[in-house]
Amino acid sequence: MHRFMAFQSFPAVLTAVLLSSCGGDSGGASSPPPAPPPPPSATHFSVAAPASVNAGTAFNFTATALDASNKLVTGYSGTVHFTSTDGQAGLPANSRFTNGTGSFPVTLKTPGSQTIAATDSATASITGTSNSITVSGASATHFSVTAPAAATVGTAISLTVTALDASNNPVTGYSGTVHFTSTDGQAGLPANSILSNGTHTFPVTLKTAGSETVTATDAVTASITGTSNSIQVSPTPSAFTTTGSMLTPRASHTATLLLDGTVLMAGGADIDYIDRQEWDFPIASAELFDAASGTFAATGSMATARAGHNATLLANAALANTASYGKVLVTGGGGQTAELYNPASRLFTETSPLLGTRNGETATLLNTGEVLVAGGGTATAELYNPASGLFTATIGSMAAARTAHTATLLQDGRVLIAGGGLATAELYDPASGLFTAAAGSMAEVRSGATATLLQDGTVLIAGPDATRERFDPSTGYFAPAGPLRYRTAQSTANLLGNGTVLFAGGFTGGRSGLPSYLAQLYSPISQTSAETGSLHTGRYKHSGTLLADGRVLIAGGEHCLPPQPPVSPGTCWSLSSAELYQ
Repeated sequence: MHRFMAFQSFPAVLTAVLLSSCGGDSGGASSPPPAPPPPPSATHFSVAAPASVNAGTAFNFTATALDASNKLVTGYSGTVHFTSTDGQAGLPANSRFTNGTGSFPVTLKTPGSQTIAATDSATASITGTSNSITVSGASATHFSVTAPAAATVGTAISLTVTALDASNNPVTGYSGTVHFTSTDGQAGLPANSILSNGTHTFPVTLKTAGSETVTATDAVTASITGTSNSIQVSPTPSAFTTTGSMLTPRASHTATLLLDGTVLMAGGADIDYIDRQEWDFPIASAELFDAASGTFAATGSMATARAGHNATLLANAALANTASYGKVLVTGGGGQTAELYNPASRLFTETSPLLGTRNGETATLLNTGEVLVAGGGTATAELYNPASGLFTATIGSMAAARTAHTATLLQDGRVLIAGGGLATAELYDPASGLFTAAAGSMAEVRSGATATLLQDGTVLIAGPDATRERFDPSTGYFAPAGPLRYRTAQSTANLLGNGTVLFAGGFTGGRSGLPSYLAQLYSPISQTSAETGSLHTGRYKHSGTLLADGRVLIAGGEHCLPPQPPVSPGTCWSLSSAELYQ
């Protein structure tokens, strides 16, 4: 009986134990566990470094976050800013602690007694300073700056800067930041450059001809300086050479490369502006440039004096083996007449007149052998048929009247008509005889711009300001093509054999209309421009002709002297001079 009662009491004991482990009876509330004590807060840093180091030699120092009892605060992982007595601790501006401590490399460059300070970047309330560090080594007092004795404008040279002490010994520990200047104000260097291990060689590009020097200055203290030897800087060799002069001064004339390699210079204006009185005489004479001898010789004159006209060489596959092949069609210039130049006889003969008077029109040889004459104060266009010698109206007209626009024969046979006092463009299709608006417009209104068919089939539109854009026939849209180095109003644009485009001369702007001596090359690949020497004579309203040997003939144009008020408002005249780009 006693054994049975002991067995029966075990569930009661177990229930009592379970209730006790749950915190009492089911009606009582459980107590939360006690909160852990808060971690100690960092109050300062311990910064330890070697007692002595050599200037310019890296060493490690240790920074540790401590609490008020000088115990390690392992939870600290803030961002810390370091400084040194000499202002060059050789550290990033901010460094992060991990688990309350960190070891960092330092290079001190100034001999003497140095310390390193650490400051919490967030609050600036936690700081620490290292023991005194004795930095051994000579201190830099000046720079040695050496350069070649001669240089060429725009061509990089090597310039070496070395930190020296008072005895002119190299200070290998110097690794400061150096600022460069030059006599011409353009040293071709970044504003600041790092001098590592006391010396370094830098590329320098000087831009002004004459005697130049380059000065190096410590960017932090400005107390360490040095100046180079005198550098004799020569002008950039010009890519242009003078050639024979035309027999007659001409501006706004035409220049046409004939099949035999000579260039036909026809018409133009003999201009003379003196004291605001203007003499502007269209001329009828013509002459031929011989590329082999570099001379001009007279040829027959036109029947009509013309300036600002068009001259179109009738030479493509459609005209081969015809009587018109190799002749030159001359149209426009303010009149309605037209004429043909025959290289065989060296004479001009009149052909049938245009359907209307045009001024500022374009003339484009189509793949069909016809010549499209478009615009010139009107929206109409007409076609010249070399076989019949007659002009007939196109089926359609342009969407708007255009003057001083561009017309470019595309690789697919269509013609891009752009600008002319407008930002719009349209395409002429010889198959339909109709004009259709291009899908996109230019970024700005253009008049007197240049248009160059590039090797990839796109068209580069440039000027008359310093902007340019490219037309893509596959999409019908224009896209920016980067700025030119200077404006191209009334300049010439020639596609060279290497695919670059030469822009030469032009109009600088302003009331005086001063001519430009500058020339620049545009690269379609990089979409950048670079100067390429200067013309011997500043000019605009001139002609630029790509010769058979790859050179470019720059001829005639207008030149002006700047005004000198109140005595003279300026003097301008037509040029007979010519030069070659090669």
